[in-house]
Amino acid sequence: MHTSRLAFNPALDTRRLAILIGAGILAVAAATAGRTYMDVQSNAADRVVELSAAFKAAPDLATLKGNSDLVIVGRIASQGTTRLVTQSGNSGITAPAPAALNLDPKKADAQKLQPAAPGVTPGKPIGNANIGTPVTTYSVQIERAVKGKGPTQISLTQLGGKVTLDTYPGGPKLQRTVEFEGDTLMQPGERNVLFLNRAADGTFFVASGPQGRLSVDKTGNVHPIDASAPALRAHEGKSLEGFLTEVESTR
Repeated sequence: MHTSRLAFNPALDTRRLAILIGAGILAVAAATAGRTYMDVQSNAADRVVELSAAFKAAPDLATLKGNSDLVIVGRIASQGTTRLVTQSGNSGITAPAPAALNLDPKKADAQKLQPAAPGVTPGKPIGNANIGTPVTTYSVQIERAVKGKGPTQISLTQLGGKVTLDTYPGGPKLQRTVEFEGDTLMQPGERNVLFLNRAADGTFFVASGPQGRLSVDKTGNVHPIDASAPALRAHEGKSLEGFLTEVESTR
């Protein structure tokens, strides 16, 4: 009878075991990295972040009009261009002191925006921290001037805008739509009644934040952006012509 002997090579079997373990570790690492990347990509997707803001309330329509350099009916003619402004003083485009915008790094929002308050010089930035306050500039076509005189088209600035930052070199872009409390971003094609102030650079901004802005719907009725604004809350749903007549007659 012929007997076969199986040879056992400890060194060879150990090497095979090490290869199998290494392959398993690589597979787990690849799966973890893939999930992490997907989590980063998901958290980097655009979402709205609202910052708190405090605006001095205009008690009535006469005060709001009196505090405005220009009152118009206008249409937003452009998408708007957003820039980040770091202020060492109040340039006129921002009235409130914005609170910090915290984009949680634990959720792969690898940056923090800490908008600078007017009159305050930010501390030393860390990464993309303290990079400034988002401000968006729109082109507005003037349809009618109710107070003051202006060109047929003006540049209008608004706090907030779309911000894009790097999550990490080569990674997905972190996107956020930043809005200030009660002051939704203007959109192209919108028709508004605007109570405006002129900034030092010749651009305009809405007086008293969202309190100085009313949308005009397709039926020709006005709606205050800030429904709680003392100067405008009684005018919700009024006809545009009726509201403008009241503005013109207000002293």
